[in-house]
Parts: sequence; structure tokens; C-alpha cells
Amino acid sequence: MLNLLIAIMGDIFDKVQEHARAHYLYAKAKIVVEYETALKKKRRPDRALFPEWIQVLKPKRAEENEGELGSAAWAGRIAALKRQLETVRRDVSANVKDVEAVVTGMIDERMDKVDARVLAIDDHLVTLSDRMGKLEQLLARAAGNPKPQEEAQGSD
Repeated sequence: MLNLLIAIMGDIFDKVQEHARAHYLYAKAKIVVEYETALKKKRRPDRALFPEWIQVLKPKRAEENEGELGSAAWAGRIAALKRQLETVRRDVSANVKDVEAVVTGMIDERMDKVDARVLAIDDHLVTLSDRMGKLEQLLARAAGNPKPQEEAQGSD
């Protein structure tokens, strides 16, 4: 936000600087007109020093910038910043979508691997449970208790 405020202030400063010379010349002309009107016609006998009309000369550059080129030549910094921000926003949005697709693909791959490992662990648990049951039977036979599972069921 601070950068935007600085950009706005810079834009306003540029506009003021752009018109400063024109305002200076306008104020100077007003002073000349005021001075001339203050003088009475009797005091203005020399037409070379006090002409009835003033010729205005414009630099060629100023004439070229008027009309159709005037507003297009200087679009202002704020408008340029807005266009640039919109371009960046579109680029970031597209990049976010691309990253989202990549991350989603990576997550799906990882989830598939995790699911495969969980299935493998389940298979190992079933195998271990079967082996454990066989070991319990062997231990029961070795201890002289032929069917430990039936005793455990009978004591319930």
C-alpha cells in the first residue's frame, strides 16, 4: 500500500511538473495584462512597446503532442502500474494453477505409495498372526497342553 501511495504521489508530482511552465507563463501574462490595463492609453503611445495583440509561438514538440497524441503520449504512471499489476496477477494466477496441479499429482503419487505400503503391512500382519497362532500351538504341545485355544475359550 505504501508503494501505491508513493506511486500516486509521484504521478501527481509529474503532472504538476508537466504543467508548471504553462502556469508560470500564464501568471506572467496576467501580470503583463494587469500592468498594461493599469496604464492609461495616453501613457501607451509607443505601439512597438504596447502592441494591440500578442503573437504566441508554440514549440513544435507541443504542437505534436496536442490532440490525438496528447493523451496517448503520456498515460501516466498509475495506469502503467495498473496494467503491470494486472499482468503480474494473471501470471501469478496461472503459476498457482500450474503449481497446484503439480502438487496434486505429487500428493496422489504419495498417497498411492502409502496405500500400497498399508496393504503390504496388512498382508504382513495377517502372515504374522497366522505364524503366531502356529507358534502358540507348538508351545502348547511342547508344554504338554495340547489345545491352548480350547482352554482359553472354556475359561471365558
